[in-house]
Amino acid sequence: MSLAWKWFIEYQTHGSAHMHGIRRTLHSERSEFREIDVVESEDYGRMLILDGKVQSTVRDEYIYHESLVHPA
Repeated sequence: MSLAWKWFIEYQTHGSAHMHGIRRTLHSERSEFREIDVVESEDYGRMLILDGKVQSTVRDEYIYHESLVHPA
């Protein structure tokens, strides 16, 4: 495994963080309301990051959508 990519660090609390290896940035912009990034990660595929927080990834988005279509 090469460490030639960039790292995205998502801070969870003041004492913990989660790191993602980023292969490339697909889109990055700052709107009037928030910072928007779409990146290709090593383990999760494409990731949508809003204001420094991961919102959705290709690898785990089904977990979120399953709960929408199969309510309790």
